[in-house]
Amino acid sequence: MTADRRLRVGGWAALLVAILAPLQVIAIWLYAGSFPGLTSPDPWTSEPYLAFDVARLIAVLIAVVGLDGLFRSRDADVARRLLAVGVSGAVIGFAADGWIFLGGAGHAEGAYGLIDLAADLLVAAWFVGGGLILLTSGRQLARIGWTAILGGAGQVLTALCVATGFGGIPGISGTALIDWFLLIGLFVVVYLVRVWRYVVGGRLPGPGIV
Repeated sequence: MTADRRLRVGGWAALLVAILAPLQVIAIWLYAGSFPGLTSPDPWTSEPYLAFDVARLIAVLIAVVGLDGLFRSRDADVARRLLAVGVSGAVIGFAADGWIFLGGAGHAEGAYGLIDLAADLLVAAWFVGGGLILLTSGRQLARIGWTAILGGAGQVLTALCVATGFGGIPGISGTALIDWFLLIGLFVVVYLVRVWRYVVGGRLPGPGIV
């Protein structure tokens, strides 16, 4: 596969992640809201969420590998480390989801909680790192990069809330702190759509949301 074709595949994978990410959040809210009061089981181990997460992580892995050329053309040293971070996060996350599907430990118990946290932080770090590279690559690419940094920060905060139990239960009242972090994390959707438009269609973003 040529470098150009690999980049385009990475762009389409990024678009798929952009579609799946909000569906995951909706799945969390719908699952948590289907139980009365604050008695909801862990929404992060529900079958709808995990199904979306497996698909998302596969798409993330393809996007990480495919978009490596974009980042490498601007900062080869950082891009090499960023590739390792993104691949590690996607693979570890996929393994953690497989553990649950095979009847492993509950979400916040023992090794699983640490594995899942590590995967979420690594994937979020890939977003932030890619955003930082683009932020220093000129005004129009900076319009792509800042959304990745903001969304990645939201995903870091969400991961820490899930691991520690801080921030409330998502989808119960609509005002829990973790709900706001989930929404901030969705800024990666804007980032991924902009990346897709750039690497597939050659269109750099102007002022505006998308």
